[in-house]
Order: sequence, then structure tokens, then C-alpha cells
Amino acid sequence: LAILRRMGKTSEADFHPRMKKLLAARRHHLQFGKYFNLLYRIPAGDYLAIPDETLVCRCEDVTMGELKKAVANGYDTPATLKIALRTAMGDCQGRTCGPIVYDILAALTGRCQDGMTPLVVRPPVKPVAIDSLASFSE
Repeated sequence: LAILRRMGKTSEADFHPRMKKLLAARRHHLQFGKYFNLLYRIPAGDYLAIPDETLVCRCEDVTMGELKKAVANGYDTPATLKIALRTAMGDCQGRTCGPIVYDILAALTGRCQDGMTPLVVRPPVKPVAIDSLASFSE
């Protein structure tokens, strides 16, 4: 929507109501996701039972054993794990492994996920096919 506005394909007057509607829908979906995740939360002990050879981050081939070792060596935040093991730095940019890394960290450290600093997201957050933008060119 912001790209369309910059390209002059949508007016400023149209942009704000549409953006407000989109943000409200996003908040609604995020709240539902939080509620759903609370209903079906996996007990911390189950995360600790994951075998060491199990891949947690498929893009960067990071195993449960490597996560346990890194946390034991003091890399006990999402950001420090990202630096130490490259978790969430592969093709998926953490969309696949990110949630479970937070769950595993909470189980290994005994800390609540709410207190953990979110990973820094770098553009592109999600790839966009150039063809989808080409139809808006002049």
C-alpha cells in the first residue's frame, strides 16, 4: 500500500483509511494467534525432551544439541543465538524456526518469552515477485 502511494497509484486520502483497516485486521489476527497458541501450548518439558540430533533451524542446519550447548555457553537470547548459530538467518528469515527457538529458549532458561527481545527483521521481510509490482508501473 505504501509502495502504491509512493508511485502515485493511490491518493493520500484513500491511503489512510485503507491502512487503518489493514492494521486493525492485522491486530485482530495477531490476537487470535496469541489466544490459539495459549490454548495449545506445548509443556516446557516436552521441548527439553527433543533429541539433540533434531534439526530446529532447517535453513542453517542448527540442531537441538547445538542450541542446548550455545545456551549453556551463555548465548541465551534470540539475538545472541542468531549471532552464534545463525538461527533465523536462512531463506525463511526465522518464519519457520523463530517461534520454536523462542519456545526452546524459554524452556532452557526458565524465562518467559514475553520478556525476550524480538529478533531484528531486515528487509525484505517477505519476498515479493517483481511481476506483482510490474503491473503498477507507468
